[in-house]
Amino acid sequence: MVDPTPSLHDPWIGRSLPLPNGFVTLRKRIARGGFSSVYQATSRQHPAAVKILAPPYQGLSPFQQRLRREAELLERLAGRGAPRLFGVGEFDGALFLAMELLSGLPLPTGPLALPEVARLGRALLDAVAPIHRCGIVHRDLKPANLIRVGDTIRLLDFGAACEVGVSADTAAPLALNTPAYSAPEQSVNTPPDPRDDLYSVAIILFELAAGRRPYLGDPVALLEAHAAAPVPSIRTLVPALPAAFDALLLRALDKSPRGRFADAEQMRAALQRFL
Repeated sequence: MVDPTPSLHDPWIGRSLPLPNGFVTLRKRIARGGFSSVYQATSRQHPAAVKILAPPYQGLSPFQQRLRREAELLERLAGRGAPRLFGVGEFDGALFLAMELLSGLPLPTGPLALPEVARLGRALLDAVAPIHRCGIVHRDLKPANLIRVGDTIRLLDFGAACEVGVSADTAAPLALNTPAYSAPEQSVNTPPDPRDDLYSVAIILFELAAGRRPYLGDPVALLEAHAAAPVPSIRTLVPALPAAFDALLLRALDKSPRGRFADAEQMRAALQRFL
């Protein structure tokens, strides 16, 4: 979720929205996606980020349910790998959630040296592991949804997140994930599995190491490639990379979740040798 347009004339700027323990005042729009916008806000207690449904979706029950579900998942995580939830409210018919405003840096652009790729990958998996232990799958891991805070990485935008094992209809009532980073099974609306996220982590690692993703094209072409195209060897792009790293990526990018690493901890341990 990015916002390339100025927010000077945004009618939400300057408004104070009520929360159970006070108010948050919107100062600047910092991100805008297909279904919502995120604002930088201030309150008496702390700076905040406020996510508000976009006008066309404010009165639609599926979108409201999705935002409330995102708030419930953030509350359960309690800041483990994710922003802390401050509260949920409604103002002028618009549902919103207020959460911790994270200050940090985006992921660097590849190609990077392998030890740096491994370091970032381990930090990313350190953020992914606790959400999986809480029974949650993010389902939209990509560089735009990650932020480096010191030596750690935190996950942003839980709009597509779901609980492990819920029905396919519950898992994805809306097309919220990003085809460039999505596991093959997500395009056929299977129940969420933590190994969906490990596939996305592998795409990110490939991009950090090679400077590009393994598959390119429009959204339809990307979905088809994830589902059926052989995984290209990263060594065709960066011949100096060791075969063992290529093998790690090939395992994590297996078309079947059963062929991937069992969990984030196992994948993190496999990266250790490349530091």
